[in-house]
Amino acid sequence: MTGQFEVLPELEGGPGVIHGGVMAAIFDELQGILGIVTQLVAVTAHLEIDYRKPIPVGATVDLTATVEGRIGRKLYTTASARIDGQLVAGSQGIFVVIDPDAHYGEGASRTLGISP
Repeated sequence: MTGQFEVLPELEGGPGVIHGGVMAAIFDELQGILGIVTQLVAVTAHLEIDYRKPIPVGATVDLTATVEGRIGRKLYTTASARIDGQLVAGSQGIFVVIDPDAHYGEGASRTLGISP
């Protein structure tokens, strides 16, 4: 899966750069959505982030995310953030496949669009 976002001033942490927690949330959402794309719903069990370079406000960040594999209920994922082709941050995650109705409540599958 791929995506893109612009670093708005509201996302600033340190002077002139994105807040690291915002980038963590973006990686979490990006990798979590991979399950839904494959008709699975998964929640975060483990998320690692490597911040390689400061990500400046105003930059356009290109994102990629991949399911690297699945063992049982665990989805193993990776994601990267690049500016002009240069890696600025990367992430690895383990997401656990759940039954949305059992986890979130009856009707969650329908709300997520994964039930007939």
